[in-house]
Parts: sequence; C-alpha cells; structure tokens
Amino acid sequence: MLKKSLYSIGLTALLLVILYIFITFQIHKVRDAVPVSLPSKSLNADDIFWNKFGYVTAKGTWTMASPDTMGNPLRTSEIVCQKKEAVCREGYASLFQFNSGTPFLNVSVENYPIIKWDDSQIIYTDNLPSCTYYLYTINRITKEVSGVRRPKSKVDENLCKDVEKKEMQLRLVDGYDVVKAETDKVESFNFDRVILIACGLMWLMGLVIIWRKVK
Repeated sequence: MLKKSLYSIGLTALLLVILYIFITFQIHKVRDAVPVSLPSKSLNADDIFWNKFGYVTAKGTWTMASPDTMGNPLRTSEIVCQKKEAVCREGYASLFQFNSGTPFLNVSVENYPIIKWDDSQIIYTDNLPSCTYYLYTINRITKEVSGVRRPKSKVDENLCKDVEKKEMQLRLVDGYDVVKAETDKVESFNFDRVILIACGLMWLMGLVIIWRKVK
C-alpha cells in the first residue's frame, strides 16, 4: 500500500510539473504576441463643450469592420477637435513587431481639417495617403466615433497596385476589447483543452496501472 501511495504521489507531482510548464509557456506566448494593454474608450461630447467651447475630445483604438483588419491593431489614439481652428488633431501610439524581433513603439500627431461641425456631428478628413482618403465622424447623439476608408479616383496605378480598391469601415473602440481579441487569436483553446484532457487521462491511466500492477 505504501509503495502504491508513493508511486501515486510521484505521478501526481509529475502531472503538476507538466501543467506548470504548459501554463507558463502559454502565458509567455500571449505576452510575446500582446505585450501591452490599451486604454479605455472615452468621448467628451457634452453640450457645453460641443456647442459653447467648440472643444471635443475622444480616446480609443481604431478597428476595421470584419473581414478587414488593421495592419497594426495594438495602437491607441487621442483626438482633439477645435471648432475655432477647424482642425481635429489625432495623436496616436502604435506597437510594431516584425517576425519575432523586439517590438518598437511609433508615435505620431496628425492634423485633419474639419469639413462639418453641427449640433449632432463633426466630420473631418484625411487626404494625405497617396492611394486612399479617410472620412471620420464623431456623433454626439450615438456617442460613436467612426470612419470610412475609400480609394482615390485619380492615383498612380503603379504606386497603388497593391492597395485594395474597396471601401472599408472603421470604428473607435475600447482598447480592452482589442487586446482581448488579439489574445484570443494567440490562444488556441481547442488545442489547449486537448492537451489538458490528454494529461488528465494519462494521469488516470497511470493510477490504474499503479494500483493494479504494483505490489
């Protein structure tokens, strides 16, 4: 009986070591792929700021409607719109990582002209890209910040041959949702469950063998 108990304890300890190694590997795999957290979404669109001061701010992370995806999803933006200057300024920080190299942070500030500011929405545009242009909307009623990317009609075909010639929808969302989505891509839950179930079955089979064969 003592021998069987010692074998059982040893088998259980081995299982715990394997699970520890597996969980540690999973944690590092996720951290390598998603090494940062992102701020929450916010929109300051109160009437006093919108109409009296002409000063509106928004924060969040830009995403594209499925099936399109952002080239660098791990990013955060802060937008400041000033009616008097007819400009929306967007400061953003984005994380790039090529292959398995060290990730690096890119920071930039852009100025976009406002083409409409009424009681319900602000519309501003980005015409700087060579092949496409962007039209952004801040809606005070729905509390949403959205955008649309459209191909330009007159472009250098050689320069823009690899750019998709279709309209793409964008939305400013909570950074937590983006981090969760990127984490879910890394974690293969079905594969993880198979490994855990296999470990559990091997442990049970080992116990059965120990208690049947060991004297």
